[in-house]
Amino acid sequence: MGLFKPFWMKETNDSAKLRKINAGVRKISNQNKLYEIATTAYHGSVKTTAVECITDEALLAKLALSSPGSVGEAAVKRIKNKDLVYDIALRSKDWKVSEAAAGMIEDQALLGKMAMTAAHERARRSAVNRIEDQEVLARIALESADKWTADDAARRVRAPEQALRVAMSNRECAVHCAYVVSDPAARLKIALEAPTRDARAAAISKLDDALALRQIACGASSNEERQEAVYRLKDTDALIDVLESEPVQNIRERAVFRLRESTSERPLSDIQRAKLIRVIIADRKDGNDTIRLIDLLDHVDDFWQILKEAERTDVQKTAFCKLAPLVPASQLPELCKEAEERYHEAGEQDRWTWESALDLAFSMIREKGSPDLLMPFIKDASYGSALASNAIKELFNEELDGREGIDELRDEAVKTFIANIPEYGNRFKRQDETRCIISLATSLPPAAQEKYGFKVWEDEREDEDQYGRNTVTVTWVDWKGKIFSYP
Repeated sequence: MGLFKPFWMKETNDSAKLRKINAGVRKISNQNKLYEIATTAYHGSVKTTAVECITDEALLAKLALSSPGSVGEAAVKRIKNKDLVYDIALRSKDWKVSEAAAGMIEDQALLGKMAMTAAHERARRSAVNRIEDQEVLARIALESADKWTADDAARRVRAPEQALRVAMSNRECAVHCAYVVSDPAARLKIALEAPTRDARAAAISKLDDALALRQIACGASSNEERQEAVYRLKDTDALIDVLESEPVQNIRERAVFRLRESTSERPLSDIQRAKLIRVIIADRKDGNDTIRLIDLLDHVDDFWQILKEAERTDVQKTAFCKLAPLVPASQLPELCKEAEERYHEAGEQDRWTWESALDLAFSMIREKGSPDLLMPFIKDASYGSALASNAIKELFNEELDGREGIDELRDEAVKTFIANIPEYGNRFKRQDETRCIISLATSLPPAAQEKYGFKVWEDEREDEDQYGRNTVTVTWVDWKGKIFSYP
């Protein structure tokens, strides 16, 4: 071979030349020569042709163990001797060869051995996927050093006794068997005693024992277990107990969801309602779960209690918004007083919260109470021009048109507002005349604007800031010949 290359080693991809080379290979009967071609030919199709011509199974086995990929795979597929195939399945480190060899074994005992001892993961997993013996599958799940092989075996375990064995083991794959156990007693055993957290959580997700679910949901189990227990809980008292003690946000949210489902079928008892109110009042954490609990209540006294005692401002505000439409007209002054006090005591951020609450109270006064209840918000300059103008806006609502004394009240309100302009301010600075006048003018309907000497219009201008060019709407007010604009 020193002077020229054998024809099977010629480097070509020309299809016509390859056909000639393959035809030449097929004429060769010498097994060792065919083995040489199968290992040294330039083109893969020539190697495969040589393999197809080899009949010596010992050479085929040698080729399967020494040649990776498609050549070794083709070799193992031509072997009839199952002992040779089994040996290749155990020893091969090439995934194509090992998987092909494993796929040719049918004997369940051999498959069981292969699943535990084959060199390549593909052979082990291929064997597992054809084993039917439940005891063998359980043993592989319990003993295999390969995580994926153990997983595959555990997923195929269906026999109750074997599934329980695996589920109660300290193996990662135990979770798969925990899901398939159907006997209630076995499920409870796994839920309470299994060594792995995932297996316990899996059993809990199928558990129907209300007492056990309550014990887990309110106990010191892992987050995953408590969450699974809450998923299964239907008992209202137990769900409220969870909310009393549970610090984890997503578990609390799930408990609220389940509680809302529960109460849609069975209204809260007085005792349950009282417990729930305590939960709402005591909560100091962020999150909407506590806010959503307020939707489960419908008693005026409940909302009053939450408003007066809750720790969180957003919870107080939600109770206020629930309460405002429900209180009779006789209680509106008390409700407004509550909002007033909170407005004056609030910090900068919460101040805006209570301003919107007062706006709601204004609308309730207009709808159910006496309009003169709005006057304190206009007369007392410490509320600021924003609240005062909102109160005036409610006074000029068309629903009040024609009511006795309303025109005089409106006149007094506008005059008082204008007189208070020098004093209007917020906690941080006095509000300038321009903002006060624009606030008043825009709170009036068109007819009232004309009556009190205001002319209001808007236009747009192009402006530019650090973010680029933008269109700004400018409000203009002409009052007694003096022009005000904002911004």
